[in-house]
Amino acid sequence: MHPNVPFPYDTRNVPFRMLYSSWSFLRYRLPFFVMSLIVPEWILSLAVQQWLATRKIMKEGGFYAYRVQQGQFDEPCYPLSPETMIELVRMKHIQLPTDEEIEDRNKSNWLAKIIVLIQTGWFVTQCVARGANDMPLTELEIVTLAYTIVNFGTSLAWWSKPRNVSWPIPILMPGATPLQQGDKKNDVEGMYNKDWEKAARWLLPGFDADIDVESRKAVPTFYSGKTSKTTGNWALSNLAILIAGIAFGGIHCLAWSYPFPSRTEQILWRYSAIVMIIVPIVLCLSTVAVLVKRNYENQGDMLSSGCADAIARPLFYISLFPGAFMYVSARVITLFLAFKTLDALPDAAFRTVPFTKLIPHV
Repeated sequence: MHPNVPFPYDTRNVPFRMLYSSWSFLRYRLPFFVMSLIVPEWILSLAVQQWLATRKIMKEGGFYAYRVQQGQFDEPCYPLSPETMIELVRMKHIQLPTDEEIEDRNKSNWLAKIIVLIQTGWFVTQCVARGANDMPLTELEIVTLAYTIVNFGTSLAWWSKPRNVSWPIPILMPGATPLQQGDKKNDVEGMYNKDWEKAARWLLPGFDADIDVESRKAVPTFYSGKTSKTTGNWALSNLAILIAGIAFGGIHCLAWSYPFPSRTEQILWRYSAIVMIIVPIVLCLSTVAVLVKRNYENQGDMLSSGCADAIARPLFYISLFPGAFMYVSARVITLFLAFKTLDALPDAAFRTVPFTKLIPHV
């Protein structure tokens, strides 16, 4: 997990410092954990969007405007947008940190990532070998394999993003004033004239493309940058959700004919696998419809925009209300059954693929 840089709380003179650490965990780490567990393909889409954004901007990072008091850093004001940073660099008002300085804030390095990839590759190899030798996988192994495939793509997209950076790089900004909690100057809520579009921007890829980060005290936890608004980036991030969703649900179909302890558990597993495939497809279709609608609006073709809106709205509502409930319930069911079925494993599940005994591993 590679969350965005949180708000720089100064806890040096604050009592009950541990409470601030707990709040940081609850606000910035826990949401990522829950989203990675429930909708890992959505996290993959976020990682792809951030990767595409940083490829274009190259040096987008955790830079924060600080109020100047007697020539010193006084108080954090607001995060700086990539556009502001680019302008400041062009005007030679600031100098960007070196790659070494940024990497110094990283809580992980290439060696740790490679070790994780090796362990992941070894697990996938064992799963493939068991299938080739007609040896069954447990439901827990199938669930783990599904997460592994999706998280592998997420790791590649976030390979160069520093991990768990807890403090931004301060930039002296004369005239900057601290924002109060709840201040959202230049907010974009008024840009969305329909309630369903307001909800859609929090769910669909590129949902935060119009957010002005300098109007908030901190960068949103799942912010991916304004470049996600471009058609190509939006399409690629949706493609990531589509492929990951089909792959994630498809891997669960490996246990379609498994002898579950009861017929009810088998039906629940099958239902969950189908739902995890269909809901991402419907969500992507609604995203495509929204994209078409936006293009027609930009061209001034309101008739075609209205037709696209008539398609996008029901698709989004289907994926949001019954779809989201069915999807979350399917994910919870598969996680529950993965552990529940451990008390009734066949004897073949305890056998090891012969060649793996010849390879040193942990």
